[in-house]
Amino acid sequence: MNINFKKVAISSIVFLIISQIINTVTAVFTMSYYTNPEYFALWSKLMMPANGPPGTEFFLAVILY
Repeated sequence: MNINFKKVAISSIVFLIISQIINTVTAVFTMSYYTNPEYFALWSKLMMPANGPPGTEFFLAVILY
């Protein structure tokens, strides 16, 4: 079995970029759900350290994960 690691790496990066774009567009349309005070108790402190949209730390943790 011959695996081309360069193609796998490029495919992974392209998938990451497309996934992030889809996630961002989805978040724009559902942001009211995340900023609704009734749901603040559901979110972790990493995702929602304060009122408002998730912080940069959350996005970095998701990408690294």
